[in-house]
Order: sequence, then structure tokens, then C-alpha cells
Amino acid sequence: MNDQLPGASDTFLSDMLNNGSTERNNILNDSKYENNMTWIDGQPQEFYPTIPHYDQNYHDAYLTDSDRHSATYTGFLACCTVIVNMVVIISISVNIKTRSNVFYKQVINFSFTNVVIGIFILPLTVYEILYIWEIGNFMCKFFTIADVVIPFVSFLIVIILSCDRLIYLSHPNLYSWLYQKTLTWVVLTSPWAVSIIIVVPLWTTGYTHYHDIPVCFHNISEVAKVLSPILTYFIPCIIIAILSFMLLLRVRFSQRNSDRYETNRVTTNNNMFENEDSRAPCTPVHALSEMGKRDLVSQTDHPRNVIESSPSTFIRQDTTRSNTFRDERKLAKRKVFAVCKINALYCVMWFPFQFVSLLLSVCNSSSCVPSSTMIHIITLLAATSSALAPLVWFNDSELQDNLKSIPGRLVQLKYSFLKSSKTVKTQESIESEETFV
Repeated sequence: MNDQLPGASDTFLSDMLNNGSTERNNILNDSKYENNMTWIDGQPQEFYPTIPHYDQNYHDAYLTDSDRHSATYTGFLACCTVIVNMVVIISISVNIKTRSNVFYKQVINFSFTNVVIGIFILPLTVYEILYIWEIGNFMCKFFTIADVVIPFVSFLIVIILSCDRLIYLSHPNLYSWLYQKTLTWVVLTSPWAVSIIIVVPLWTTGYTHYHDIPVCFHNISEVAKVLSPILTYFIPCIIIAILSFMLLLRVRFSQRNSDRYETNRVTTNNNMFENEDSRAPCTPVHALSEMGKRDLVSQTDHPRNVIESSPSTFIRQDTTRSNTFRDERKLAKRKVFAVCKINALYCVMWFPFQFVSLLLSVCNSSSCVPSSTMIHIITLLAATSSALAPLVWFNDSELQDNLKSIPGRLVQLKYSFLKSSKTVKTQESIESEETFV
């Protein structure tokens, strides 16, 4: 997660290259380093010499307690991120109802990006902090670009989840048509494609200063430094804020309409029952004609007619339908609130990191650079969102039921496996016996 902020190795290099030490003066005066100038757009830029003796001992000498604590927390965070997101994926996959749901497919896509962060990005961040970079420049570029692409994919998936809930509440027919089989795969793969198209050109137009020392430090152009946080964070955050506001308004509006519908429905049913009672005069049996008595006996002999004409049956059916509608509305509301919580969580936790990145890209003064401890704090705050945000999904009652059913499914799977193995052994023993006539 140190793609745009200086790390431990960069602090060492900046200290050595920007102070007025005699070592730097000797290097500058040495003729064998005169070919190590970096030229950009025809203008000589900062001088970055080759340091043959930069090894693990030098790297360890410039490590601080803040660096070591940051590496420890990052390793712990990587384990937590993988475990939490894998539990979310498993809890969705164990049930065919949630596994085939379009909304939960997007949740799996969101959790998969966090798993990639926990398996690939965070361990390489620990390696970059504690050790010298000995796995090549290509891996360094791939790591720095992936460090921007994967979080941007998460932001785009959060935007799609917000649009999913908004379309579901506003236009159910459009939602059922939109999320067909083909379009569902387009929706799932579009965040990855858009992120790669936007980020890769920005981060491949840069240049690397340190070619001959084992440090992963990839620099980009000044325009890309400004555009990167704007395109990957600030614009998505504005969209997320607008969608969250529209979702909350839609939930409030639908709740008011549903309450009005419930009131009108109960009033209509009560009037219907009253009208039915008023239309059925209470006529004594002895005053009926012979035809009326036969009709009364035939209605009594057929319970179906009595049930269909009974107001209590209407009440029972209407209550069941109302309870089902109320449960569906409550579940949809919980999903909306979960999406809004993740929207707020992601925007808030990533704001310090992206703000400092933008500040460093537009400010050339050394007073704009925060301390190394502050850099570690805001970087780890952004990385923690990949482990903290998935916990919000466990407020969903369907995922809670799936988690509770996992032990039973494991026991059932073990029992079926043992039963099948016993059947196979019995069949083998039968086939191995000799039959004598």
C-alpha cells in the first residue's frame, strides 16, 4: 500500500541524496558517476547515483520501530483479510439460493478483490518494508500498479452494488431484465476492465530512478500523480455519496408507501367484511322455503364453499401474504443499509491516504511531507478497510442462516462419505466371495 507515499527505503535514499554530506559531495565529484544523470524532456534532473554497498545491513540500519510495527500489523492484517473474506465467500456459496443471486455474486466479487489484497499486496508490502527488493524491476512495477488497480476495483464494485440496490427498489422489472445471464457477467467483469484501462496508462508512463539498487520505487509523471487519486478515489467517492443519498431516500419513500398500503388494505378488508355481513340478512331457518333449506344443506355439506366464503380464510391468506411482503421488505432494507455502511466505511478510511497522495503531488515543499509514523498510520488505515468492510455483510439474515448450516452440512457430508465407503467395501466383499454349487 506504499505505492504513492515514501517508504523506509525511500526515506534512506532521500536522506542520503538531499543532505549536504561529504559522501554525496565525493560521489558528485567522482568522474566515474558522471554518466548516472537522469535526463527528462532535455533537462537534467536530480542526481541518483549507483550505490554498490546498499545491502540488507544498510536497509536494517535505517529501519525504525515504526517500520517494524507497521510490518507486523500488515502481516496480521493480511491473515485477517483472507480469513474474513473467505468466510463471506463460503457462506454465500454453501446455499444455492444465495449462490445464484446476482447481488451476492457481486458480494463474492468484492470479497475476491480483498482476498487478492490479503494474499498478494499486503505480503509484498511487508517484504518491501523489511527486506531489500531482490525480485526484479518487472515485479516492482507489477506490484505498484496492482496496488492501485485492486482498491480501485473495490470502489467500482461498491458503486455497482449501490446501483444494483437502487434499480431493484425503483424499477424491479428493469432489474429482472438487466441482470440476465450474459449481462451479469458483464457487470461482474466491468470493474476489472475499467480499472485496468484507467490505471495502467497512468502508471506505465513513468520512470524509475533507481536502476542498480535493490529498492522498489516507481515514479510517474506530474500529471499522472494528480490524476491518479482524483480518478481512483475522489470521483468514485462523489458518485458513492450521491448513490447512498438516493438509496436512503428511496428506502424512506418505499417505507412510507408501504405503511400507507397496509392502512388502506386493512380498511378495505374491514369494509368488505362489513359489506358481506350487511348483505347477508339473518333469516331464521324455519322461515326459509324448501328450496332455500336444500341450498343451505348443500352449502353445509361442501366444506369448500364454507371455507371460501369464510372471512377468517381471507384474513389468514391476507396475513400470510402480508408477513411475506414484510419479510422481503425488511431483508431488502438490510441490504441497502449494509451497502451504505460499506460506502461510508471505504470513503472515510481511504480519505487520509488519498488526500496526502494528492497533497504530495501538488506541493513541492518539504513541509507538505508528513512524518514516517503518520505515513504508516494512514496507509494501514486504508488497508484495514479490506478486512473491516466485509464484516458488515454478516448482518444479513440469509448469510447468518448459511453460516449456522455449515456444521450440519459438514456432518452430513461426512456421514454420506462414510456410508458410500461402507457400501463400496460391502460390494467388493460380495464380489470377492466364491460361489459353490
